[in-house]
Amino acid sequence: MSVLKIVFNCYQILFDWSGFTMATRLYYIQDNSQPTLPLIVKLKETKNFYNANVWLLNDQHKRLTLLTSLVISATTPRDAKNGGYSVEFKWARQSSNSYNIEVEIEKRTEASFGIVWFSGFVILKSDALIKSLSPIVSSKSFKMEFIGDSISCGYGNLKVAPCHFEAATENVHESFVQKTARYLNATTSHVQCWSGKGMVRNYGDKSTVSKDPLPLFYGRTLANDATKPWNFSVVPDLVVISLGTNDFSTPPRPSLEEFGAGYQKVIDLIKAKYLVRNPNLKLVLVKLHLGNIQYVKQIAERQANYGKTVFYYDLSKVMGTLKPNEWGCDGHPHVTGDEKMALALSTFIKENVLIKQKSGSAPNSVLSDNDME
Repeated sequence: MSVLKIVFNCYQILFDWSGFTMATRLYYIQDNSQPTLPLIVKLKETKNFYNANVWLLNDQHKRLTLLTSLVISATTPRDAKNGGYSVEFKWARQSSNSYNIEVEIEKRTEASFGIVWFSGFVILKSDALIKSLSPIVSSKSFKMEFIGDSISCGYGNLKVAPCHFEAATENVHESFVQKTARYLNATTSHVQCWSGKGMVRNYGDKSTVSKDPLPLFYGRTLANDATKPWNFSVVPDLVVISLGTNDFSTPPRPSLEEFGAGYQKVIDLIKAKYLVRNPNLKLVLVKLHLGNIQYVKQIAERQANYGKTVFYYDLSKVMGTLKPNEWGCDGHPHVTGDEKMALALSTFIKENVLIKQKSGSAPNSVLSDNDME
């Protein structure tokens, strides 16, 4: 499950960061026909892509099986009366005639595609008996926050190289960050990414320091609205920062002093906002950019609690081993490459970061989508 920054506006929710999830849980009694759920997803915008899934739940509302899935995009039919995307889920008949399901819509494209207005679901006439269920709040919680660029967004990860990026090729759900969250049994994950953004310098900038790098947007509830500051109310247990690829992608590249100053500001902000409410907060600084520039490692080693609460991991070494068919569009990992990266990063975190948590406070097993709430 992804918990992201949102703005409430009357009866609407506004959001733009990657991975925001809208879900509703229903009690479904099937008749003699194929199970069908005609639904209107009331989203106001036309540029983003969404993963739309229906899950079978057990009596405790835990996901058991993915019954069906589809993609919502600008080509999806719209319902003029209800003002939203018109979708129809169909799945195989179940052995039991009555069961619980969860409908989940996940924004899979990044903030650069603009703000989305969501005002709910409308269930259209169905032969089946359907009623809403109250959500179950888990007693366990392990929250992760990711700060990154296009690689974190899943840029171009749905096609195999050679290919060029378009919105249809991006899926944050299959990115290495979301896969890492699932491998670590995170109950919530919060992804803040924007393609082309760096820690201090954006891709192709003629200066060593850009006017609008990723940290400018980090403190916003809506990345595209500077008037909506974030209150940092969702306090993570683990923050993973993977910026730097765009900073050093092309000349002129920032110096250690420039890059380090910008990076330190982000670290200090994270600590200032979260440590008071979660003294067990951990940070992992990840190097993704290929090459010999070791600034991220040097910045990590400067931290007073390096090796205790602040950690460094060189994920670029894994990227350097990816095969041609494990690359996606424009020099970005394919989902198969994302998988390798997620396995490596999650293993490092389990063996070096979470092991330092107090007993019982960290997950110790690998789960998949259907185990997440």
